[in-house]
Amino acid sequence: MTGSVAFNAPETAQSTSRQTTLSPIVAGFDLTSVRCAAERRLDEAIRKDEKLTEHFKAAKSEVEHARAKHRLSLMTQGYRVDEAITPKLSRLSTVLSRALRLVHPLDVFVWPSHEHNAYCLPSRKGNRLVMCLYSGLVSSLSSQELLFVMGHEVGHAILKHGETLGIGFDNPHFSPLEVVKVRALERAHEISCDRFGLLACQDIRTASATLFKIASGLSERWISFDETAYSRHFDELSSMSELIDIENAASTHPLTPLRVKALIAFAKSDGYASAFGRDGARLPAGEMEHTIDSMLSVLDPDVSEFEGRDEQEAANHFLIDGAILIIGADGVVSPDESAWLKGRVSNNVSAETLAKDLSNPQFQQELQQRLQDNAVVLRNKLSEVTRARLLHTMCEVALTGGGIPDAEYETLNHLRQLLKIPMEVAQSVLNNAKSDAENEKEDEQEATGSSQPTATPPQDALETVVRQAKLPEKATAEANGMCQNIRSSNVPIQVGIRTLVSWAIGASRANGSLSEAQGKKLAIAAVKVCREMGDRSGSRKLRSAATDKLIRQYGLVALFSRNETVFLGAGDRPYAVLSVSRAKGTIVIAPADNMNETLEVDARELRKDPVEGGWPAELEG
Repeated sequence: MTGSVAFNAPETAQSTSRQTTLSPIVAGFDLTSVRCAAERRLDEAIRKDEKLTEHFKAAKSEVEHARAKHRLSLMTQGYRVDEAITPKLSRLSTVLSRALRLVHPLDVFVWPSHEHNAYCLPSRKGNRLVMCLYSGLVSSLSSQELLFVMGHEVGHAILKHGETLGIGFDNPHFSPLEVVKVRALERAHEISCDRFGLLACQDIRTASATLFKIASGLSERWISFDETAYSRHFDELSSMSELIDIENAASTHPLTPLRVKALIAFAKSDGYASAFGRDGARLPAGEMEHTIDSMLSVLDPDVSEFEGRDEQEAANHFLIDGAILIIGADGVVSPDESAWLKGRVSNNVSAETLAKDLSNPQFQQELQQRLQDNAVVLRNKLSEVTRARLLHTMCEVALTGGGIPDAEYETLNHLRQLLKIPMEVAQSVLNNAKSDAENEKEDEQEATGSSQPTATPPQDALETVVRQAKLPEKATAEANGMCQNIRSSNVPIQVGIRTLVSWAIGASRANGSLSEAQGKKLAIAAVKVCREMGDRSGSRKLRSAATDKLIRQYGLVALFSRNETVFLGAGDRPYAVLSVSRAKGTIVIAPADNMNETLEVDARELRKDPVEGGWPAELEG
């Protein structure tokens, strides 16, 4: 495997001798056709998941910025392959371009690092391919082995794998189940790109040995490689597949013996033969893909325990059971705590009955078991951000009586552990809950401190909303700018306030100009101003729960209601609200013209119509 690579007559991929000559793929061969079936299936499933694709779109600009920095660092700190200085590497890139009949020019850079790594990206304008080879990888591989790696990396660029962003289990905006789906797709990406590598080096032993050397870290000195023998290692590993659960399915790359076995299957297939215009392959493409699909499924965890469970139902049960545990932690059920619970459960539970139940060890045991069962669903199907909202509600329960006794604090920590929320995140959630409780107390004092509050003149209502929200300087400027736009449209004042609130909902989502807390403050201020105007005009008092309190407790999701029409992001396609989960802060919607195409989204991703939207009564006027 130390011989040089020439460009000459065709050779078979099943060759067991050292490969020294290469042939180009046939003219007109579609390189994207070697994409494995598993990748196609998984990619289609993820593209249908609008929640995932929306998150990817939101992060696209950040990724593009990172790639631009990569290209710049290559130009300034890396070495661009020059035929006069590194003729062997230069010839290798030429051979690769000819073998794969690459349409775009290929620029190869070497990055000074002992790591075994490489990548390939399209240029900023998309008219060139930019490849980076780490010097440690170049030093440890032969020309043919390096050709396999280069072909593999070109495959990522041609198949546009960069459009599917890599996400990890530490990303707070994605649930573990979503991460598992993306990781499964990334493993399929590697299978597809290994095929590009084989088309480039055209020797199955070279391709397999390269994967083995990179995975094992062993040098040529210790290896007498047999790809068939090594592929059998996968059969031994697959017997332990039952040990893989959702938290262990973190790998972005398949097991190396699996990759070798999949590559051997591709080398024997009619798909590989057709790339060189040959006939007589022993393995039909359909049979090959089915075999590889089965092998990849070994790395998929068993999610049957919670996949069919309704996370909204689990969240509601966890919220009530957790609240009961907090309320009974100190052995005393206060009237406020009992009132909080009565407002959320169908059966009328008295403080005395609840205290009696909590003193029963069997009731406590059943309660803990339900919490454990529902927590499994929540921590696997909900993102950390959504789980933190549940904990926020638990903190509000604990603060109902004023401070938080040690026993209730210990219970909160137990619930935090069940939801797998990091301590620093939980502390931030608790601080926000305390701040909200103090703000609510101040508001109540203001409301009771003056029997005749000064009426808000309609012409000053927008300014009053922004002033009462008490936003930071930058956010206040943003809101005032929106107020100017609203005034110029000459709409009725109540519609203008709803327009301001609608703007605040969208502005408080990820990468928006407002934080979630600022969006809540603006909405709460709008409700108060509208209520004050309504009271002055003699409107009847509302008997339902005050909207401003619901917003404090659940967030901006409290502004939405079932059966109303909304819009997703900046799009014009109308969606119908099917259900609203205040506990989770999410809304299930479906396109008005296709009610089967359901989607669960964060409330801040939606846009309410200021005129036709299903606004709370206080904002209707």
